[in-house]
Amino acid sequence: MEENSKRNTVLVTVAACVLAQAVLYGVTAFADARNWMAVSLEQITWGKFGLYFLVNALALLLPPVVFLLITRTRPNEAGVTAQNRGLVLALGLAFGGLVVLDGNWSAGGVYYWLHILINIALGEELMYRGFVYSRLKRVSPWLALLVSGFFWGAGHAIYAGVVAGRSVPQILLTMVVGGAEVPVNAFGGILAGIGFAALYEWSGTLFVPILLHAILDFSGHSPAGQWLGFAVTIGAVVFLGVKRTRVERKPLAFWKPE
Repeated sequence: MEENSKRNTVLVTVAACVLAQAVLYGVTAFADARNWMAVSLEQITWGKFGLYFLVNALALLLPPVVFLLITRTRPNEAGVTAQNRGLVLALGLAFGGLVVLDGNWSAGGVYYWLHILINIALGEELMYRGFVYSRLKRVSPWLALLVSGFFWGAGHAIYAGVVAGRSVPQILLTMVVGGAEVPVNAFGGILAGIGFAALYEWSGTLFVPILLHAILDFSGHSPAGQWLGFAVTIGAVVFLGVKRTRVERKPLAFWKPE
């Protein structure tokens, strides 16, 4: 890739990351001001189910879809492939099992798992692994990991900041240092992002990190679910690690030349 092309790829991708953060903040702040955003699952009724879901879809899922379309990224370039179908099916069944075990079929309960699977897991993985990481790794694998992880982690401060009534400077600070109700900050996002990028690279499909992302997020709200989510994650990592090293004969360090 030529230097000008590399520079343009980096600039466009970083600009997309900044724009995605702005969209997330704008939609969240707009919805919060009009009470269109549910702060707790108890607030969600079947009558407002669609409204709450649409707000989050606009904030989280729409930006990566638009960016992928604008840049004319082919599905396979964003990790939308049919590789490791058996593992993808197993992870899908594991997520479904968690939903059934949770047993909450109220409006809030159904909203919770759909929101986690579609808006959060699909939206974030499409944006930060399917779009940002996949584009930047052609320039530099480490740059891809740093940028995708940094912005992914930073975005977690926005929703919590809007709900808490924090100012924009306070939200920007929270992106870096973390804070109350912020599960991961920008630098924590880099570390966690390396793990999700590894799952993406080892499996060859974005569906593996999407489903594991959903499993980990959904299982976090109950002690029993946490153990199950942890076990499923470890099982998937071991399976992919053994397959990559023993069957495919490739290094675990996916950022190194094969």
